[in-house]
Amino acid sequence: MPALLSLLLIVVVIFALIRQYGANDAKFKTLISSLIYDDFEVHFNDSPSAGEAAKVNYLLNKLSDKYRTLRTQKEFQEQYVEVIISNVDFGLVCFNTANKAIMVNDTLRKMLHKSYIPDLEGFQKIDEGLYHILAAMKPGDERIFQLNELFTKTVLKIKRSLIHFKGEEMSLFSFVDISKQMSEQELVAWDKLTRVLTHEIMNSVSPIASLSSAMNGLIAGQTTLEGEALDDLKLSLSAISNRSSGLLDFTKQYKKLAISLELQIEVFSIADWLQEVQQLFATDMKNMDIQLKISNLNATEIHCDKKLMTMAVINLIKNAAESFPPDSADKIISIKAVQEAGQLQLSIADNGTGIEAEILQQIFVPFYTTKKSGSGIGLSLTRKIIHAHGGEINVWSELGQGSVFTIKLAA
Repeated sequence: MPALLSLLLIVVVIFALIRQYGANDAKFKTLISSLIYDDFEVHFNDSPSAGEAAKVNYLLNKLSDKYRTLRTQKEFQEQYVEVIISNVDFGLVCFNTANKAIMVNDTLRKMLHKSYIPDLEGFQKIDEGLYHILAAMKPGDERIFQLNELFTKTVLKIKRSLIHFKGEEMSLFSFVDISKQMSEQELVAWDKLTRVLTHEIMNSVSPIASLSSAMNGLIAGQTTLEGEALDDLKLSLSAISNRSSGLLDFTKQYKKLAISLELQIEVFSIADWLQEVQQLFATDMKNMDIQLKISNLNATEIHCDKKLMTMAVINLIKNAAESFPPDSADKIISIKAVQEAGQLQLSIADNGTGIEAEILQQIFVPFYTTKKSGSGIGLSLTRKIIHAHGGEINVWSELGQGSVFTIKLAA
C-alpha cells in the first residue's frame, strides 16, 4: 500500500506540473514515456545554467528517481516472495477463478512427482480422489488425504484459503506432508492396542491353562470321580467355560471395532434429530434423575450417516451419564449445536466427577476401560465414526468440574 500511494502521488504531481507548465512540453512527454517503458536513463538538466527550467527539471528528475526506487523495491519484493515460496517445506498451488494454476511451487511438484500442473483438472492425472477432494473443498476447509504410490504412502494435510490479488479472488491450496507424524502416532496406537490385547488375552488364557493342568492332575489314574473331586472338576469346567465365553465376547467386540464403515450420507434437521436422541433417553434420564438439556443455537442441517452419528452421540451420552456419583445432585448433561466458519460443532458436556489426566490420555484406546462391566470400545468406535466423516473429536475434563466432548464436522 505505501508503494501504491507513492506511485499515485507521482502521477498526481506529473499532471499538476503538466497543467502548470503546458501539456505540450516535450519534457513531460519524455518523462511519461520513460516511466511507461522503464527507461531510467533519461535525465533533465537541473544545473543553474538551465535557468528557470532548472526547477522543473529538478522535480522531473526526482520523480524519475522515486519511480525507479519504487520499481526496484517492487522487483525485490516479488523475488523475495518467489524465493520464500520456492523454499518452504510445504506444497502450494494457486488457482484463479477459471481454475487455472497461476503458481505452483517446487515443493508441491516434488511431492506429487509432477513437473507441470496447468489447472485444477490436472490433478485428475495424479489421483482421481485427490482431484474430487480439492474440487469439493470450501474456503477454510481442511482435509487429510492419503496418496498411494508404488512403494510409499504419503499422507497430506490440505487446506484451502481465499486471497485477493489485483482485484481477482483466487484459491490457495497448501499441502503439508504429515506422513512421519501419522506413522509415529500409528506406532504409538499399535503399541497401546498390543498391550491391551496382550493383557486381555493373558487374563483369559492363564486361568484356562492353570485349570486345565489342575484337572489333568485330578483325573490322572482315576476311573471314577466322586464327592469333592467331582465338585472340583465341575467348578473348573465352569470357570473354563466362563473365561472362554469372555474371550469370545472380547473377540466379537474387536471384530466390531475392526470393520470398515460404509457411510450413507444424508441431510436432515439437527433440531429434529437431537429431539429424537433426547426422546431415546427420556426414561433412563428420569430414572437416573439426570437433566438432558439440548440447545440448537444456530445450526440447522447436518450432513452425515444418521445411524452412525446417532450411535456416536448415544455412546457419549451414556459415558456422561456414568460419570455422576450415585449421591450427586443437579446432574446435568448438555448438548449444544453451533455452526460457524463453515463448521458444525456439537458438544456433549456433563457436570460429573471429571476424568483424571492419566486416564484422559487413554480413553480413546480400544478396549481400555475403568468400568467393571465396560467393553472399552464405546469411545473408540465413536472416534472412528467421527473420523470416517472427515471430522474430529476432542475432550476437555477437570476433576470436580465435569467433561466436555466436542465433535467438529464440515457444515
